[in-house]
Amino acid sequence: MKRKWIIHILIPAVLCIIGILCLGTEYKKYQNAVLTESTNLREASEKLKELDSQKEDLQKKLEDLQSEYSGKNKPAYAVIPVFTTPDKDVFPKVAELLKSYQWNGIIGLTKEMIPGDEEALSTEEYDELMASGWQSALCWDGEEDLSDFLRDMKSRLTKAKMSFPDVLVIKEGFYSESYRDLLKEYEIETIICRSDPTDNSSAEDKANGSPKRVDLCDWYENELDLNLSKVQDEGGAFCTVCYNYYDDPNESLKDATGFFEYMWDLNYEDRRCYVTNLDGYARILERESDGVFVTNRDSEAYTEQIAELEKEIEAIDRQREAILGTGE
Repeated sequence: MKRKWIIHILIPAVLCIIGILCLGTEYKKYQNAVLTESTNLREASEKLKELDSQKEDLQKKLEDLQSEYSGKNKPAYAVIPVFTTPDKDVFPKVAELLKSYQWNGIIGLTKEMIPGDEEALSTEEYDELMASGWQSALCWDGEEDLSDFLRDMKSRLTKAKMSFPDVLVIKEGFYSESYRDLLKEYEIETIICRSDPTDNSSAEDKANGSPKRVDLCDWYENELDLNLSKVQDEGGAFCTVCYNYYDDPNESLKDATGFFEYMWDLNYEDRRCYVTNLDGYARILERESDGVFVTNRDSEAYTEQIAELEKEIEAIDRQREAILGTGE
């Protein structure tokens, strides 16, 4: 009876207890494994989110930098100030302002006023400006025949022992293709005039024509931005009269000061922008065609920053691959 009790009751009970203990141990191991895997997955998920956020930030910086770099690699462009009245009251002060910015422009010579005249700047002041890089231009108002104007100006400038300019500023509405032969006779290479709304010539056609043509606008009439939009993407140059000739010289100076401050801010933000004259812009284009990188003086710094950001993004991608590989 005792033996039967041991065989039929005790031994099965002991085996059952051992089985339960073994199952409990295995369940605990399983539970720990599940917990560990769950913890690992949670940590991996959090790490992936962190890496994704870092990658997104880096990609945004990269895109901004590439966009900025691309913008600075666009062609240089120029805004050329033209002074159509070289009077002695306003112009010398304006010229001095331009000098402080290390800029120059174009001095207009008219039938009413050339350097040395009573109301104009002196010939000494004119010679000094020309020696420092300024350029001169004839200004025709259309009130007399162009051939008479050119002949008279040639005579006046020869007597004054002044060079005859190869640039002609034409009043709005007076330019005609029929002047080509006459302009060639007087060796006029460039004309500056307002763009005719019906003229579909491209900037390249104007720049390569004979004579060349350059658009003109008035700063004080808020016409600058429209012309800027034309040259900022494709390059080129346009001229602007930067102040009106008021009866009060201080008002004229106020116009000019506003123009210079505006251009200084633009030049600071966009190094492709130059305030110069036609000769100065031609030299800039020459340097570019010779392979001198003048439109982005920080080229190496940009490429280094771009390469560094690309490396950081690649490193994040490798970390993600490692985590996802571990998860599998």
